[in-house]
Amino acid sequence: METIIDLERIAAAHWRGTEEEWLGGWLLRAAGGFTGRANSALPLGDPGMPLDEAIAAVTRWYRDRGLPPMMAVPTLLDSAAQARSPAQAVDHHLSERRWLTRPGPAFVMVADLPFGVHHCLVAPA
Repeated sequence: METIIDLERIAAAHWRGTEEEWLGGWLLRAAGGFTGRANSALPLGDPGMPLDEAIAAVTRWYRDRGLPPMMAVPTLLDSAAQARSPAQAVDHHLSERRWLTRPGPAFVMVADLPFGVHHCLVAPA
């Protein structure tokens, strides 16, 4: 795994919405409003259209399902020190348009497991 986008792709494959649709490189997910992650758009790449049009399409998609439009924008905590990524551009664009934000970040922590630990995690037969 190289980037936060790679991690989000892996997580999205395992924490899915009951309904999903791709808008270019953005994954739109809906699950009846149960969790924020399963009921938010995940911008993983280029939406295939200008940003304002993509945001309008996301808004329509969620409103058609009776859900508030939400976006889970994957950025790093130290993102200010890095060059502006496409995700940061989306985040900035949403902020300029006064989209509501979560009260705090959603922390994602990862760590390498020592070689051989996976054998300890499997119940004996």
